[in-house]
Amino acid sequence: VDLTISHHAWPRTIFWLTVFATLLMPPVWIPVFRGFPDIGGATLLMLATLFYWQDVNLEHRRQIKHIAIFLALAVLFRRHFIYEVRVFLVSIVTYNILIYLPGLRNNFRQTWPYLRHLFWRVGHIALLFAIFTVIVLIKALFINYRVLYASYEMSSGENFLYYGQAYGWIPWGLALLGFIWGCFERSLFQPTLRFIALFGTLSVLQWLFFAKQVSVQYTTHFLPFVI
Repeated sequence: VDLTISHHAWPRTIFWLTVFATLLMPPVWIPVFRGFPDIGGATLLMLATLFYWQDVNLEHRRQIKHIAIFLALAVLFRRHFIYEVRVFLVSIVTYNILIYLPGLRNNFRQTWPYLRHLFWRVGHIALLFAIFTVIVLIKALFINYRVLYASYEMSSGENFLYYGQAYGWIPWGLALLGFIWGCFERSLFQPTLRFIALFGTLSVLQWLFFAKQVSVQYTTHFLPFVI
């Protein structure tokens, strides 16, 4: 998906610069060298995001199926990506509520049906995801993963320092600056850019205040947003 629509942009140059920047990211290589294939789960998660970008209103049934399939594959690939699946679905709902909020205030009867249909489509994704990952869900009924992963948990402050140092503060700062600038740059396609900004923000907050797990393989959760 090419986010740029300005004739002043150079998509091919930007693409290869992005590839080069990705290869320089330590979280791309360190988990792999230590035997963790989590980069595959992050890739599958972003493929689901690409399908969502095709239509942020989720009007197509095939799109819904593809999103559910890639979300399920990400979790089957590495179980802890279920955290990102939850944030992904919450981000879709939150993003559309923010879009339709002015309409809800001004004309509730006309705007609410659009949101209601969107909630139904997100529920459809969640249902398909549950069907595809039924083995994982059944295991979750008999295994307390919260207790199992407790040894990986650290305080929110320690999480902040660990993942900040994993990427380096300069890349984090540049990523934040890029999102802030991009959300006000009209030559960029705003719906997809603002969704990924919201998705990334909620993912970071979730990891800092809920999951709170520290390990090298978990750095891949934030890799797409920093890139």
